Amino acid sequence: TVDESTRSDPDRALHVHERLIDAILGGDPETIAAEVERHTRASAEELLEMIAERQRAVGDTPA
Repeated sequence: TVDESTRSDPDRALHVHERLIDAILGGDPETIAAEVERHTRASAEELLEMIAERQRAVGDTPA
C-alpha cells in the first residue's frame, strides 16, 4: 500500500510514535486519549499528502 511502502522506516516510526509511547507509559488516560487523537490526525494528514503527491505526479505525466 501507499502507507506501507512510503513509511517503512524504523527511525521515522520511532520518531512519529515517541509522544504516543510516552503518553501510554505515563498512564494518564486523558493524555493518552489526546495523543491518540493527535497521532491519528497527523498520520491521516501525512497519508493524504502522500496520496495527493502521487496524484499530482500522475497528472504531470505526459500522455
